[in-house]
Amino acid sequence: MTKFSIMAALNPQEPVTRAIEFAKVTEELGFDGFWLWDTWIAKDSYIGLTLAAMHTKNIFLAPGVAPSPLRHPALLLNTVATLDDISGGRAILGLGSGGQATAGRLGIRKARMDQFRHDLQLLKTIIQDGEYTENSTQYRVESVNRAIPIHVAAWGPRMLEVSGALADGVIIMGPEQKSVMADKIQKIRKAANIAGRDPKEVKIILHATCEYNEDPTFISDRSKTLVIHHLQRTGYESEYPEKYSEVFRKVRQEVSKIALPVGPTLGTELVPDELVKYSLVIGTEEECLIRLKDLLTLKPDEIVFSIGWGNINKIEKLASLVSKI
Repeated sequence: MTKFSIMAALNPQEPVTRAIEFAKVTEELGFDGFWLWDTWIAKDSYIGLTLAAMHTKNIFLAPGVAPSPLRHPALLLNTVATLDDISGGRAILGLGSGGQATAGRLGIRKARMDQFRHDLQLLKTIIQDGEYTENSTQYRVESVNRAIPIHVAAWGPRMLEVSGALADGVIIMGPEQKSVMADKIQKIRKAANIAGRDPKEVKIILHATCEYNEDPTFISDRSKTLVIHHLQRTGYESEYPEKYSEVFRKVRQEVSKIALPVGPTLGTELVPDELVKYSLVIGTEEECLIRLKDLLTLKPDEIVFSIGWGNINKIEKLASLVSKI
């Protein structure tokens, strides 16, 4: 059965203790997990997750996701293992190669695939064996008490392949369309097979930015910032219909600064509403139900709803939507 979880960011203008409220509501409404954005644009995710751990009992807790170029794997694992201790074994390590909002705006390159593969293998080895030795250097993290799962956020084909070969789960990013995600699931399973793994061992997690209203116009307008953030990524144009190629060109020509996933940005007037609906699960309640039911035919292990800044109303509305599936 597919699980459902919430991924939120802690607004930097609000107390970090809001994480307690968001996590408690997430658990009370029947969601299975609670992710917090690990990015410098929000309040610290690990402090938020620690607070969440101390006020919940059942939901899993995870950074969504830790950018690998910003922390040494041993230090990152020690942090998550500490969270695992506080939560009584409910931590998951969400991991990524460092996107535009987490690394790019800091002037740091995202991890190259060979470096990311190395870091992921290092993490897996320490979790399994307690230590990792490389060129006479030994990394040992003694706070690890169980096999903490590693779920990797992946968009492009090489990241999907590395994740399928090594990760415990893959958070599939990209346009939230069944055909796009089905193709990525196949790449993950093929990579698992090549690596000698049972593809069923790799959890499939679909990322969905889902919000609905009787008149979704204002939601669409607000979501154009996130769509621009996606369009600025190069190499993924084939995942969108050809008719949007001119939108890609104009956005990249006229919006020079990397757009953050939330907040105002230049160029939103360039993004048509229909592209927002193609990219994200945005619309009326009925439209969102149809889209979610379509995604569920892929039989994912989990759908994680990304809601931007933490918001009780959004969590409650998503719980209502899930109850109608």
